[in-house]
Amino acid sequence: MRCGAIDYQLLHLKLQQFIKLTNSQEHLTNLYQVLDNIVKNDGITVKNASPCTLQCPTSLYLPYILTQPWYTLATNHPLMQDIQILQENLYLIRDDYYAAQTFSKGWCHNQEKEGSWTLFYLYNQGHKVVENCQICPQTTHLIDHQLRHFMRGNVFGNACFSKIIPSTKIAPHYGPCNYRIRCHLTLHTPSQCSLKVGNETRQWVDGQCLLFDDSYLHSVQHDSNDQDRVILLIDLWHYQLSPVERQALNFII
Repeated sequence: MRCGAIDYQLLHLKLQQFIKLTNSQEHLTNLYQVLDNIVKNDGITVKNASPCTLQCPTSLYLPYILTQPWYTLATNHPLMQDIQILQENLYLIRDDYYAAQTFSKGWCHNQEKEGSWTLFYLYNQGHKVVENCQICPQTTHLIDHQLRHFMRGNVFGNACFSKIIPSTKIAPHYGPCNYRIRCHLTLHTPSQCSLKVGNETRQWVDGQCLLFDDSYLHSVQHDSNDQDRVILLIDLWHYQLSPVERQALNFII
């Protein structure tokens, strides 16, 4: 199943199938109730489920997990190990980005009304882009073997280099679900470049990660005249999802 092609009745049936195959009903009660409610209401509850007016996931909202626009992690947070791995390997990841710059056909281009941005996918909607990964072996190894929460195998799971050219504005928009946390490892950013999520605006800092829930309204303002903003984007599972819930979501979507 690809992003934007959600058949909720099919998801509901596939979850029933997964429960039978794995005998995991007691561990998936919350997820089952969410899909059951969506099907009974013909999908109407999907876009209106969040109590926050600035949050509107386009595909699936799980009300039983905690959600917030921005995440600032304590040292003992479940996601902190992944964040430390990324930040400690900044220079290796940056070297792979430089290699990707020489492989022009691997980049996807997106045009905005003001400016543009490009993406070099290592994983696109859960699927490994093998040719691109061969260009970036060090980053691929980290994703494949060290990141515990990367959304591997899920249609909402992406890993890519993202470059925004100067004077670009990315219009406000919503992501598909609230059970992923989007991580930006900053490889290079000018000072006049910012990300707004919900009502709060933050700036990227070289070598550091920003974490946010992109099911909240978010936008980018890049006011520099001469420097690109470059990040590694990694989609992480929400830390409150159990292993069996992740497996179920991979199975049904």
